[in-house]
Amino acid sequence: MKLIPEYPLHILDLNETNDYSGFQTPLRTVFELYARRSDKQQFLDYVKEHEECRHLDMETHEVIRQLMGAAKLRSLQEKTEQEEEEQDMWKAIEDLIEDGRQEGRQAGEANQIIVIIDSMMAKLHCTLEEACEYAGKTLEEYQQAKALV
Repeated sequence: MKLIPEYPLHILDLNETNDYSGFQTPLRTVFELYARRSDKQQFLDYVKEHEECRHLDMETHEVIRQLMGAAKLRSLQEKTEQEEEEQDMWKAIEDLIEDGRQEGRQAGEANQIIVIIDSMMAKLHCTLEEACEYAGKTLEEYQQAKALV
């Protein structure tokens, strides 16, 4: 006696770039972006070249965010939820890149403050407060730099 009908099972390897042209929904975009997730340039090129990435609905944007583990896309999504219904993936990626650059600049500046003040303390045998004063920084600025790095 047969209780379960036999249906063909289609398995997709999303880690490979395959032909997803059979999908005519945003799922196609999800699959194609996911396959390119490990190569930043391929990912960016795809988003740039495909207009549908500029008009993703909220659910598709959320699926991409979850699959990629991109926590920052969530904050970008929340910012734009009030503004419009569709998500522009290219804009989100550009914003992420700019956020990364800004964080890098801040970390670099913070590291520079720490190095200067620490080396002053070592070479001049002075206290942290004195080194901060000589460097033209406050103790609070030094502590914030330490927290950033």
